Amino acid sequence: SSDLMENKASLEERERMMKDEVANCKTRCENLEKQNQLLHEQIESLSNKVVASVQDDVHGALNVSLSEEGKSHEQILEILRFVRREKDIAETRFEAAKIGRA
Repeated sequence: SSDLMENKASLEERERMMKDEVANCKTRCENLEKQNQLLHEQIESLSNKVVASVQDDVHGALNVSLSEEGKSHEQILEILRFVRREKDIAETRFEAAKIGRA
C-alpha cells in the first residue's frame, strides 16, 4: 500500500511537471508566432521600400538621361537595358519576399 501511494505521488508529480512543460511550450510557441509575424511585416515593409526606391531610382535615371541633349541611340539603349535589369532585380526581390512571407 505504501508503494502504491508512492507510485501515485510520483505519477502525480510527473503529470504536474508535464503539464507545466506543455504550458511553457505553448507560451514559447505563441511568442515565436508573434515574433514571426513581426518579422514578416518587417520583411514586407522593407520589400516595399526597396521596390519603391528602385522604381524612384529608375524613373529618376530615365528622366535625367532622356532629358539631356546629345544622347546617342546607343546610350539610350544602354539606359533601357539598365532599367530592365533593375526592374528584373526588383521583381525578383519582391517575389523572394512574398515567398518568405508564405
